[in-house]
Amino acid sequence: MKRRFLAVLLGVLALVSSACSSLSKEAKELPPMSFAGDHTFSTLDLREVVAAEVGEAVKGKWERSAVDDGAFAIERFYAKQGFGFARVAYELVHVENKPDRAVFTIEEGPRVAFEDLEFIGATSISRKTMEAFFPKPSRSVAHPVWWVESQIASAARDLEDYFYKNGYLDARVSEPVTSFDAKQRHARVKVDVVEGVLSRITKIELEGAPEDIQAPLQRAADAFTGRPYSPLVAGAVRSQLEEVLAARGYADGKASAKLPERGADGSTTVTFKIEPGPRVRIASVEIRGVKRTQRDTVLELLTLNRGDFYSIDKERESFRALYQSGLFSSVRVSLAPGSEEERVLIVELNEANAVELYVEPGYGSYERFRVGLGGRLKNLFGTGRSLEIDGSLAELAQRGRVSLITPRVFGTDIRSTFSVFSNRREEPSFTSRENGLAWNFARRLSRRLSATLGYEFRSTSVSNVDVIGPQVQALIDAVEISSVALTPVFDTRDSVFVPSKGGLTKLTFQVADGTIGSELDFLRLRFAHSTYLPVWDDGVLAVSWRTGLIVPTHNSDSIPLQERFFNGGENTVRSFREDELGPTDSQNNPLGGEVYHVFSIELRQKLTGNLDAGLFFDTGNVQLDHDDYFESTGFRDAIGVGLRYVLPIGPIRLDLGVNPDPDNGEDRSVLHFTVGMAF
Repeated sequence: MKRRFLAVLLGVLALVSSACSSLSKEAKELPPMSFAGDHTFSTLDLREVVAAEVGEAVKGKWERSAVDDGAFAIERFYAKQGFGFARVAYELVHVENKPDRAVFTIEEGPRVAFEDLEFIGATSISRKTMEAFFPKPSRSVAHPVWWVESQIASAARDLEDYFYKNGYLDARVSEPVTSFDAKQRHARVKVDVVEGVLSRITKIELEGAPEDIQAPLQRAADAFTGRPYSPLVAGAVRSQLEEVLAARGYADGKASAKLPERGADGSTTVTFKIEPGPRVRIASVEIRGVKRTQRDTVLELLTLNRGDFYSIDKERESFRALYQSGLFSSVRVSLAPGSEEERVLIVELNEANAVELYVEPGYGSYERFRVGLGGRLKNLFGTGRSLEIDGSLAELAQRGRVSLITPRVFGTDIRSTFSVFSNRREEPSFTSRENGLAWNFARRLSRRLSATLGYEFRSTSVSNVDVIGPQVQALIDAVEISSVALTPVFDTRDSVFVPSKGGLTKLTFQVADGTIGSELDFLRLRFAHSTYLPVWDDGVLAVSWRTGLIVPTHNSDSIPLQERFFNGGENTVRSFREDELGPTDSQNNPLGGEVYHVFSIELRQKLTGNLDAGLFFDTGNVQLDHDDYFESTGFRDAIGVGLRYVLPIGPIRLDLGVNPDPDNGEDRSVLHFTVGMAF
C-alpha cells in the first residue's frame, strides 16, 4: 500500500513539475518582472501574456517600449476575460548590479456581465438571425456571459457584412453603444442598424455571347432575376455562365460582370461580358497509368471521345463512370493546356487491387451463427469485368453463387450480372433446395431511381416434409421454373444501414410460363415501401408495408411449398418464430400461402454513442388463396422493444416481440437476435 501511495505521489509531483516547466522559452529568458494587484489570474498566466507579446524583442534587459507593450498586452488579456475597465501601470526599477525589473501594477476593476442586447432600426432581418452574430446575454449568476467590448464590436462588423451580402448594399451597423449599472458590473448593449434599400436583380444582360448558345446562357442568367444583388450573387451568376460555356465546348470561356446599374428603388441591372474563346474538339484521348486494363475498356467508360466537342458535363460523367467502375483507386480527367481548337483529353488512372477477399460473421435467430465468405477478381483480363464468388454457411442454410459482372453492356451504362447458384435451407416444416442460373440487366435511371430486368431458371425441390393431410399433397412437388422479372427501386434514404429520413420503394413483377420452358406457370408480385421520418433530436419514426401475391396461371392449379409466402420471424411479425404465422396443417406445421401482408411501425431513438433503442408494432397475415388478397382475416400482432448497436456492417439488433393474443401452442413472446434492421 505504501509503495502504491508513493508511486501516486511521485506521479502527481511529475505532473506539477511538467506544468511549471511549460513556461515558454521566451518567458524564462525575459529579464525580471513582478506584478501587483493581480487577484484573478496567476503570475504564471501574466508572465505568459507578456512573453507572447515582447519575448522576441527583449534580449537580456528591458527597454521602456517593451514594458509599455507588455502593459498593453495585459490590459487586452483582462478585457477579453470581461474586465473592461482594467488598467495597467508600469515602471522600471533600477537594481544595483542586476538587470532592471519591470513592475506592472494592475487595477482590475469590476468584471462585467453581458446582460442585455437591443437592436434599433432593423426590420427586414429577423432578430434571431442578428442575435446569432453576438454572444448570448445571460442573467445567470452561476454562469454569466462576460462583456468583451472587442467581441461585441467584431460581431457588429460581421452583421453589417451579412446585410451587404444579402442585398443591402448601403446598410450600416453603428458601433455598439454600451451602458452600465452604477457599479459597472452589468452591461446593456444597443446596436443601431440603418438597412437602406434592398437591391434586387431585375435584369441580366449579356454582351458578346455566341449566337449558338445565346439562349441557354440567357436562361442560366434569368434564373437569378428576382434575387437580392450582391457581389457574391454576381459571382454565382458568373460561375453558372462559365459552366454553360464549358458544357458546350467553350472550355476557356469567361464571363465578367460590369458595374451594376441601381435604381432608387433598388432595382438592379447587371451586364456580363462573355469571352467564349474557341470551341474545343477532342483531338485524341491519352490514357496514363494503366498496366492491366485494356485501352478499349477505358474508352467504353468515357462519354468524351475523339472527335467530340468538349463538355464539362461529359468530363464529369466520365470521371464518375471510371471511379464507380471500381477498377481504379484514383481518377483524373482533364484537357491538355493550350488555346487550340483541338486538344488532347488526358485520363490519369491508378489501378485498384485486382483481388478482394472477405469473411463476414453473422447471426440470426432462426439460422443461428453464419459466416459469409467471398472473393472478387476485378478487371478480368483487363476487360473491366469481375468474377465474384460468394456464399454463406449456417446451421440451417447454405448458399453459394458465382457471378460474372459486366459494368457496361454494348457501351451503355447498363450493368449485366450472369450468375450460377445453389441454395439449401431448412424451413420449419420442410427443407428446400434450388439450383439455377440468372442473368440480370440493371440500370440507374436517375440518382434515386434504378431498375433491373432479369431472367432466371431454377430447379427446385423439397424434402423432409412434415406437413400432412390429403389437401396439402398437391403442394409437394419438384419443379423447374423459368421466369422473367422487372424490379424498379426508388430510394431516397440518407443511409442504407440506419436511415433517419427518406424512403425506399421496391416493386418486383415476375412471370413464369411454359412458353419459356417453365413447368410451373404463375404471376408473382412483391411490393415493399418504407418511410423514415425525423420526429425529434435523434428520434426516427419508421413505417413499412410489405406484401406479396402469387397467382397460378394456365395449366398450373397450385403453388408448391417452396414457392409460397410465409410470415413471422425477425424481419416480419416479431412475436412469432420464423415462418410460423399463418395457416397450418393438423399438426400446426406452417403451410404458407399465396398472399401475405406485413405492416410495421417503429420508433427508433439514439441512446448514446452507437447504441439505439426501438419501440415497435407489427401486424401481418398469410392467406392460402390469392382470391383472398383483400380479405382482412388472419392478421396477428406483435408489440415489442429492442436495442441496436451500430457497426460498420450494420446494426446488431436484439428485439423482444410480445403476442398480445396468443392462440393455443403459440409463444407469448419471442426474442430475436440478428444483424440489420427489420426494414
